[in-house]
Amino acid sequence: SWYEKLQRWSDACAAYERKQSEDPTNLTWRLGRMRCHRALGDWETLGELARETWDSPTLGLHNDATSRAEVARLAAAAAWNLRQWGPMATYSASMPDGTVETCLVRAVVSVHEGRFSAAQVCIDDARRLLDSEFTALVGESYHRAYRIMIEVLQLAELEEIIAHRQRPSDLPMPLLTRMWQERIEAAQRDADVWQAILSVRYLAVPPANDTRTWLKFCSLCRKAGRSSLSRKLLSQLLVDGRSSPAAGGDGGSAASSLAADADLNVRLNLSMGLGGSRSADDPFSRARPEVAFAYFKQLWADGSRYDALERMRVFAREAVSPMSEVDLVLAAKAWLKLGEWQRALLDNSLGDAAKMQVVVQSLQRATELNPTSYKAWHAWAMINFEAVSLYQDFKYVVPSIAGFVRSISLGRGQALQDTLRLLTMWFKYGASEAVDEAVSRGFQLIPVEMWLDVTPQIIARIHTGIQRVRSSVHTLLNLVAKAHPQGLIYPLTVAS
Repeated sequence: SWYEKLQRWSDACAAYERKQSEDPTNLTWRLGRMRCHRALGDWETLGELARETWDSPTLGLHNDATSRAEVARLAAAAAWNLRQWGPMATYSASMPDGTVETCLVRAVVSVHEGRFSAAQVCIDDARRLLDSEFTALVGESYHRAYRIMIEVLQLAELEEIIAHRQRPSDLPMPLLTRMWQERIEAAQRDADVWQAILSVRYLAVPPANDTRTWLKFCSLCRKAGRSSLSRKLLSQLLVDGRSSPAAGGDGGSAASSLAADADLNVRLNLSMGLGGSRSADDPFSRARPEVAFAYFKQLWADGSRYDALERMRVFAREAVSPMSEVDLVLAAKAWLKLGEWQRALLDNSLGDAAKMQVVVQSLQRATELNPTSYKAWHAWAMINFEAVSLYQDFKYVVPSIAGFVRSISLGRGQALQDTLRLLTMWFKYGASEAVDEAVSRGFQLIPVEMWLDVTPQIIARIHTGIQRVRSSVHTLLNLVAKAHPQGLIYPLTVAS
């Protein structure tokens, strides 16, 4: 399928399903579906499809060694990610010998069963198989060798798990977790890469014991179009957060994970009381705040926008209550996200100034809770800038300028567009004393280097008829000239 070659996995899966409905006994279409479900991270569907294929007497799998090995390979991946260790051992026995994937799967099974010597043999075999290919690809390019580097990392972390299991005092769990967190931060922000790494780590550290890493993985899955996987992981984190497993456990089974997901969905539908209050059976009442926040974002991504908005509103209000255990940074993120969602739902009623003011207040709350957040200041400046354009109301001008000043000072390399918007507001409303004072304060907060990219636009206003703007332009050019005189030579030459 061309969809598969283009990595359009959802389209490819739909195409294979249509083909299979026309010819149910064709193993090619079934294998295509299995590859698509693996790429999408839909492990439950892949596992069910693998069991059907493995046990089917009509597909001729037992007479086709090549197809049987391919089914075993895909089925083992599903069993691994579903923590179905018995079926995983069965499938691994039918995988072809002499491949890195087979050695890795058998090593994982051996580690789970406590057969550490057998696991070490599989790890050593995998390294020998990787050696020649890895050496050749590293010489060509880092990018081409990256996939094999991840496999090498999986083998190394399997050895670390063995060391921890055999000698916990030499490699304690807090040290191992901290080391793994730092290591994965250096990995590519790619869902497939993180999936490969975390599937090994699950043997020692379940998601509930390393929430931060798994929440980042959920975010990567959501951005990569794997909402189903992200939603299941978040449901598991919500449940595990109320009864965390002991460190070093194997985590919940697939059945318990699915049951928890179903139970959570039922309680989600019943949890919100009238007026946006929480009911007694709210699944988020005892959840970790960061997990609840991530789940609300998942609800929004899944299309339940009004439900997500209402839950985020309740969460944001509770986050700033005196009894709240939510840290200020997370509370600021909640108000920022609330404001962004309120703005997104305003598209059909932009003429309602009262609703726009609610958005402004939400984003302002985010800046108050975390004054060092570039995203919060940028969003607050942008909503005021938009309000000025829509309503021509001067009360939004000074807040817009103040917001851009802070976002530019915090954003540095990503603030060019904010700088241009600041100039637009300054030159248009600079006759006002309040605007002139806000701009003058900006000269003290914004690094001089940030003005170098917009010196032509500033010089173009050097003879403006607005006295306050002209005076401020002269002041700013003097500041730039003192710090970077060479930066003004070319713009002044062009202007003259």
